[in-house]
Amino acid sequence: MNQDWANDWYLLCAAADIVPGTVGRRTVGMHSFAVFNIDGNFVAAADACEDCRTAISEGAIMDEAVECKGCGSTFPIIAHGLNDGNTENQLSTYPVMVVDEEIFAWIENEP
Repeated sequence: MNQDWANDWYLLCAAADIVPGTVGRRTVGMHSFAVFNIDGNFVAAADACEDCRTAISEGAIMDEAVECKGCGSTFPIIAHGLNDGNTENQLSTYPVMVVDEEIFAWIENEP
């Protein structure tokens, strides 16, 4: 897979590495990801709290939300494309696909 750090899919990890109900931290190039497995649905988010910049992967998962270890803010874990329209307290997510039991995230071309 060509990985030119612009408009491409990047391998995060094997699906088996993130068991249901957990989060893992993965770094690809300059990007740190919190990778969530919610009942077999994978969500990749920027690994920084929107409020205090603490690594969101260090937070506690409660139902389908994550609580920031740093400031206590709670963020719903919403799969890409399933956003309910509420933009308050949401994670910055990346499109995700699973191919041959491996999780990939789409990173947009950055200026």
